[in-house]
Amino acid sequence: MKVFLKIFIASFLFLPVFVFAQKEIAINEIAWMGQKDSYSKEWIELYNPNDKAISLSGWKIKISKTEINLKGLIAAKSYYLMEHNNDNTVLNEKADFIFKKALNNKGEILILSDNSGKEVDRIDCSQGWFAGDNKTKHTMERKDYMADGSEKTNWQTSENENGTPKSENSKGLVSNNKKDENKTSVTTDSTGTSDNSRINKDDSYSPVSAETYFVASIVALLSASSVLAIKKLSA
Repeated sequence: MKVFLKIFIASFLFLPVFVFAQKEIAINEIAWMGQKDSYSKEWIELYNPNDKAISLSGWKIKISKTEINLKGLIAAKSYYLMEHNNDNTVLNEKADFIFKKALNNKGEILILSDNSGKEVDRIDCSQGWFAGDNKTKHTMERKDYMADGSEKTNWQTSENENGTPKSENSKGLVSNNKKDENKTSVTTDSTGTSDNSRINKDDSYSPVSAETYFVASIVALLSASSVLAIKKLSA
């Protein structure tokens, strides 16, 4: 009986493996503003962070009230490019899917669902896009695919004009004012030693959702309890 209890309790130590599993697919970048040569050259990029390809047969992406049926495969740790109207939207990159629904410059709600109908990702920009620039045509890029897609701070304006289709997102556009704020302040003490008193904001970590903190706390408590219980049973 004690052996069974040891195995059962110890199994909680492996909970983090399942709790922190990868997101299936994430909406990674949105060119809601089009490009300089045409405002209609809009595109949406999905990202597969997993080690295996995923079939998008039966998957859907809903843009406000318009539901779009996806198809094809998204390779492991790769991108899936959805281009508006035709495959000429993004030069030098082949579209994986063509969609007809134009993106509203005032904002949209995007919901990605898998083939069972389960919601996989949601970007709620109903009150306006979180990032991107309609004048310069810099896209809206996601910072952390695991963090909440409807959290404004999890998005940035790309540092590249026309964004980064089918490639890793940029470090984000930094305005002149923000560049000044980000400069490391260096002071010198009486010994002549320099002190880097400020951390560059670009090196800060990605935001973590409240749900992640909660789950992490529960897992930590279960793990600690398991260790104590095993020690008592072994005594």
